[in-house]
Amino acid sequence: MSISDLYSSGAHKRNIGHFADIVKLALSDGEIEESEKKLLDRLSNILDISKEEYSSILKDPNSFPTTSASSYEERMECLYYSTRMLLIDGRVSEYGVSLLTKIAVGLGFNAESADTVVEKAIKMFLRIPDLEEFTIEISKVNK
Repeated sequence: MSISDLYSSGAHKRNIGHFADIVKLALSDGEIEESEKKLLDRLSNILDISKEEYSSILKDPNSFPTTSASSYEERMECLYYSTRMLLIDGRVSEYGVSLLTKIAVGLGFNAESADTVVEKAIKMFLRIPDLEEFTIEISKVNK
């Protein structure tokens, strides 16, 4: 097995972990709504999640651990999509915020600033930022 094969499989495992985290957020209110399903479908294509992996993750997302991102850009992208999923239906539960905070720490955000990062991420999504604006603003509170 070549180094590129090892990297690819590691990157794919991270993608599966990130996708499972987003599914956990979609299920935080007990069901996956149509708008959430559309975002999951889109993200599964972006993250190269196969149909079999997709089905397995939907059945039991808790069997997939949160994995940390290998770069700051990946971390921000995962937090962006996770926050987007949390707020897609306009409702934020205490459980969803708690789960997003755990995901942020799992992604590699500092445990001491994770609450602040998540609070800022949620406030930003009230006006639906693009990924670049999101990254700039989160960088300001992530210390």
